[in-house]
Amino acid sequence: MQRTLFGVLVVSLTILAMATAVAAPLFTEYVSEEAAAGTPAAIGHHARWDDTCEALEAPRITIERAPAHGNVCINKGEVNLVISRSRAGLRCIGKSVPGVHVVYSPLSGFTGTDTIRYGLDVPEGHVSLEVSIVIQPGRAGASPIATSTASETQPSGPMPDCPSLAS
Repeated sequence: MQRTLFGVLVVSLTILAMATAVAAPLFTEYVSEEAAAGTPAAIGHHARWDDTCEALEAPRITIERAPAHGNVCINKGEVNLVISRSRAGLRCIGKSVPGVHVVYSPLSGFTGTDTIRYGLDVPEGHVSLEVSIVIQPGRAGASPIATSTASETQPSGPMPDCPSLAS
């Protein structure tokens, strides 16, 4: 019998790796990030992989509690694997796999602290992440990245894809 291991990656300080034979308990990770006012920031990077370091389907990401002073969305892209909690997942460190990046965009003019809580759902369980984002005064010349452009509070539910930067 072949046992398959996979990893779930949250680069914002948290990496999870779980064996498919063991159900993951519900738990919450707490993360702190920084962003510049008026500038989108990646606040989480998520991917799943198997014991051969091949990508599996990315986790389903849902907004559990929307940020009060900004918006979030997801971009698909390569995720660098930097740490794993499983011994089998360690062989994949330094590799990249397709995944998703959670992007936070503060509302125009806002500085201070904002918080979002979002969930990652994988076949083996659910993880909630509560991210506290400190938004400092803006910096000139920041590079644009695809972000959410809505100006009202987002509803709970599936996290939307970020709009494309293509013109």
